[in-house]
Amino acid sequence: SDISREYSTSRTDDGRAYVNDAGGVYEIAVDGSAARVDDGVLRGASSNALLIRQCTPDLVCGDVLVDPTTGERRPIGDGVIPADMQFSGFGLDLAPDGSAISAIVDSMNSQELAVVDLVSGDRFTTDVQGWSRGSRWAADSSGVFESSATGTGVEFLSRIAGGQVHFADELEQVVAL
Repeated sequence: SDISREYSTSRTDDGRAYVNDAGGVYEIAVDGSAARVDDGVLRGASSNALLIRQCTPDLVCGDVLVDPTTGERRPIGDGVIPADMQFSGFGLDLAPDGSAISAIVDSMNSQELAVVDLVSGDRFTTDVQGWSRGSRWAADSSGVFESSATGTGVEFLSRIAGGQVHFADELEQVVAL
């Protein structure tokens, strides 16, 4: 059977597919065959990096970025990924260059889109229209586009400016990106 249809699949912009299954993370080929990539749990995938959570037999756990081409591993420092994103029910989206994550997190009777830099731990947030994950990373990893919570236009949560930019009101209500 085709494993990519039976399990939750993470797909990268360049078309690669990954799944979590017994024993670790697997890359799924076009023909449905699987190759084991790591023994941890995949938390986010981009064409340039995989964010994987690993635990020792003593249950000491940590996150690591893995280059899918070279296998090079870079540990993420303790506390860089905040507690409310550690077990995000909506999942983590990894920036195309692997330098940051975004996720929908609960915030005082609503949800926010949170972006966290995986080196500095800097965090930026904006209100979201809903939990439906209408967000997309900019190709250069400079921020995340989100359907506007105000009803029209688009929000851009900029990592460079450290805040939110609203634009494209002339598009009226944007429901998907």
